[in-house]
Amino acid sequence: IKLCRANILKHSVWEWCVACAADELVECTVENSYALDFVWVQGRELKTASKWVSQLPFQNARFYHQSAVRFMLRFGICTFQDCKVGFRCTGRYENIFKEPLALIEAGLTESLRKAGINEWVGAIQIEEADRYIVRTASKSEQPLHTGTILLKDAPGNLVDWCLLQEEWGVDSMRTIWHSVLDQELTLLAQITQLLKRHGCVGRSLKQFRVDGICLQGSKKVRDQVLALKDLTYAALSPAPFAKHP
Repeated sequence: IKLCRANILKHSVWEWCVACAADELVECTVENSYALDFVWVQGRELKTASKWVSQLPFQNARFYHQSAVRFMLRFGICTFQDCKVGFRCTGRYENIFKEPLALIEAGLTESLRKAGINEWVGAIQIEEADRYIVRTASKSEQPLHTGTILLKDAPGNLVDWCLLQEEWGVDSMRTIWHSVLDQELTLLAQITQLLKRHGCVGRSLKQFRVDGICLQGSKKVRDQVLALKDLTYAALSPAPFAKHP
């Protein structure tokens, strides 16, 4: 699947969402999970390559775009109990990248187009969008955070939680960058499911990329796997899990 990020930006079935200061975290439930653009999915850290492949698009406990969340729920990679909190973005756009990308590609040679698009996608994420914050609460109400947290006593039998928070505000396009990468991970997960249905197992995969997979399989499944060589982005998207069940 060549130019996967460019194809995602041009043809994604999902709206492009931008968060703002008015967007609030809410508890994720069965009823509202499909309305949230990003959901915090809890899970154990994956420590082996085979686990990483089999649990795609899950990587570790973090916020995931709706495309990845629905895939994980459908294939049992996570449950609703693992979906803790989420938010819905205020800014919503459709088909805003097709024309700009056409201009970028027109100015580049074919050999540079993929790298050019990938560099542009990386530039969407604004660096150093972090700040230290302090939250006063009880000791049993630890903030949802995977990094280092400093703790000190506060009046009223409370404590101050000090942590480094990543900003997803009006000055950052991080949500778009994040959704592109999560949709890319979901494409990898879809390809993994296809390979499994054709008899491949995790240890057969030697190198795993969206635009090329190196695997060592038996002759029995070789022809079935080679039949996937013409697989395109359009064949995987729109995905069957993109709509509310």
